[in-house]
Amino acid sequence: MLILYAQSKGLCTCWYGHYKLAELERLMPHLHSPNQLREATMGFGYSKGETDGMRAICITPLGYFENSGLRLMDRITKETISYKRKEIKL
Repeated sequence: MLILYAQSKGLCTCWYGHYKLAELERLMPHLHSPNQLREATMGFGYSKGETDGMRAICITPLGYFENSGLRLMDRITKETISYKRKEIKL
């Protein structure tokens, strides 16, 4: 519901539900889940059995879309693809 509400208010967001617990703990140390960090090294959803306590099941970043500037994909392709190649003549 939060994602739909944010979209209706003009915010951009997404549902991010696969992450490594150790990385989440590094970014959000207030979650305090040391026992779960030891057991789940593959990421959320892949630990064995039930987990103790509470655990974040998704992360939802919120922000405003920027129409100007380069997108991440544009930056990556600019660095890896050359558009100055000579034409291949057969």
